[in-house]
Amino acid sequence: YLPPVLNPFEPGFFDDPYSRYARVREADPIHLSPIGTWALFRYEDAVRVLRDPSLSVEEANAAPLAVEVEPDIAAMIEARRNRANLTMLNLDPPDHHRLRRLVAKVFTPRMVEGLGPRVRELVDEHLDAADPAAFDVIAGLAFPLPFVVISEMLGIPEGRDRSLLRDWSGALVKTFDPVLTREERLAALAAGDEMNVYVDEVITWKRDNPADDLLTALIAAEDEGDRLSPAELTAQVMLLYIAGHETTVNLIGNGTLALLRHRDQLELLRDDPSLDATFADELLRYD
Repeated sequence: YLPPVLNPFEPGFFDDPYSRYARVREADPIHLSPIGTWALFRYEDAVRVLRDPSLSVEEANAAPLAVEVEPDIAAMIEARRNRANLTMLNLDPPDHHRLRRLVAKVFTPRMVEGLGPRVRELVDEHLDAADPAAFDVIAGLAFPLPFVVISEMLGIPEGRDRSLLRDWSGALVKTFDPVLTREERLAALAAGDEMNVYVDEVITWKRDNPADDLLTALIAAEDEGDRLSPAELTAQVMLLYIAGHETTVNLIGNGTLALLRHRDQLELLRDDPSLDATFADELLRYD
């Protein structure tokens, strides 16, 4: 007996990936994929790994993937490597703790709670504008909403073309795919350069035009005399756009589908407002 192999290139994989995930989870939940990476299929295993202080998130500590990249593109990636390595997601302690302390000065529970009324208003606006007979949850809500929220939260001036950020973020998120074409790699590299310049320009503008917003607070954040360097500040802002977009779009889309498939849970959520505190985490766990 040979255990099932997770192969996203298998014909029909994306028509029904979840049945394939289920088979691998049942037979081989700690799975070595054909491209050389380990995949965890049980929630408990994933949480244990994420909380294990002996493991590293830094790329320099990882074995290289068995994926061929053209020499010129490899050189371009290497020249930009330090830019990505400045975000909290890609740093181990103590560097991670230092950045997290500074950002935590801004991301307080009070600040997050204060976003609630505006986010609800934006959701209502998108739903009111929707055609009830043909509403696409992704295009009509999940995709545009995070960018508006993050842009307003940071205080990005409306005169700037925010739609460019969505295009650049989409090109960069594509790099999470295990195999890319040359054109996709070049597009991602160009998008990273453009987005870096854009964010630098916005930060420069914000230093001269401070306001009651997240970006102004990040610029001013200080912990015992320590502050974010210009490069670190740019990296965290780019992280907000890229990570905030991908995770929120998927949560809204997959969460809506899960609730529609399990109407009893949808009714439970409607009838008991106290479940608001935990249902997002439950949807993230849902298979």
